[in-house]
Amino acid sequence: MRVSPPRNVAATCAALMALLNAATEVDAAPEVWGGLEVSFTKAPSTGTTEEANQDRITGNVWLTRDPVQGGLFNATVETMWDFTTSASPAGTEWAAAGLNGNPESISSADHASLNFTTFMNAYGGAGGLAFNIIGRRTVVHLIEDDIYLELEFQSWGIGAQGGGGAFSYLRSGPPAAAPPMVPIAHGEGGAVIIEFTGTLQSCDDLVSWVDLDPQPASPYVLMPGPEAALFFRSWNDVPPP
Repeated sequence: MRVSPPRNVAATCAALMALLNAATEVDAAPEVWGGLEVSFTKAPSTGTTEEANQDRITGNVWLTRDPVQGGLFNATVETMWDFTTSASPAGTEWAAAGLNGNPESISSADHASLNFTTFMNAYGGAGGLAFNIIGRRTVVHLIEDDIYLELEFQSWGIGAQGGGGAFSYLRSGPPAAAPPMVPIAHGEGGAVIIEFTGTLQSCDDLVSWVDLDPQPASPYVLMPGPEAALFFRSWNDVPPP
């Protein structure tokens, strides 16, 4: 004979399952890029399909501008500026310093407290963009990638003053990867235990670095001997100088 649990027990179980499911759906923290170390320029009257004329920030966002002017658009999903809704570039939202209730000084680290809107509205709409866009620090949210970065326009071509869809800006790039670490510990019998990532190198003068051959797996266990002192370092993609 099957006995059903009391209704309050079944409800409690359902609530617990809902909490467990919610716990597995916690959103990851966004990626935040700071600084203005990347420069991009599009010359007047140049096409929008060539890679050189697109700032390919990520695989989802390629910013460019049509020679008939208008604003920026995202070449991964758009072929031109959306003159109907002025919502381009697709997949992005913008917050400009000193506009739309944002403070005069902002950075990508402030993203949680900023007011984001479309590219055009971020700079004051169609009537204000040309006057507000140059030299104003802006935080851009790449929505699908969930990346916040800083951007500052250096030029924005208008009509006879170098129009043709020209623009240039400085923006943030991804933060540099942390250098590989080489922790060294002592083991039994005086052994030296070296943990590393990438390729392990050694030398005895801090100058003449060579890859260990054959290349060991981590951890590398070394028994000290009468040889001169050895130094170790590792590298991942590009050998250090």
